[in-house]
Amino acid sequence: MNKQSAADFLGVSVRALERYVQQGKISVTYDKGKTRPIANMV
Repeated sequence: MNKQSAADFLGVSVRALERYVQQGKISVTYDKGKTRPIANMV
């Protein structure tokens, strides 16, 4: 699930979701993208 769909699912902003990842509340994996890694919420 990408950042935007995860944020919509949880009912928070993308920035709040990024803070949760930084605080360790949500784990994230990165997939190889065409130009940069793509974050996927687990």
